[in-house]
Amino acid sequence: MKTDMQKSAKFIGGETALPRRAMLLSLLAGAAIVAVPVKARAMGAEERCMKVIESQLKAFMSSDYDVAYSYAAPVIQRMYPDSGSFAEMVSRGYAAIFKPTSYAFGRAMERDGQRVQEVFITDQAGADWVALYSLAEFAGEFRITGVFLQRGGRST
Repeated sequence: MKTDMQKSAKFIGGETALPRRAMLLSLLAGAAIVAVPVKARAMGAEERCMKVIESQLKAFMSSDYDVAYSYAAPVIQRMYPDSGSFAEMVSRGYAAIFKPTSYAFGRAMERDGQRVQEVFITDQAGADWVALYSLAEFAGEFRITGVFLQRGGRST
């Protein structure tokens, strides 16, 4: 005598249909479980990058240049060997990110192994800017490797 499960299997597509489908569903569920951590890591990287940028912006806003400097990548720190020279470079060439009045995060991307984060900034004069931050991971921590700053179609 057939069980209810066997009767259902025959109805769906024969006696072997249910076990095959169950196996397929198990494989798909397993693939989904493996895929979730990859997505979670990507989201974690995005959040970590935003935290680095926000921490540096807040440090600049509060004139804590040592902390702002700590978020710069080693290559930037070699170019500007102390926080004072780094702060001077940012204040002269990137005034909008040196003392912004507001900022908001836009799209995040990944290119050539680096993370790119779009940030919308309003400077002290009320002008709007778009900053594209590039970040890379060094010893497990994201650091800022560069900033492309654009206002009204012009770039700085």
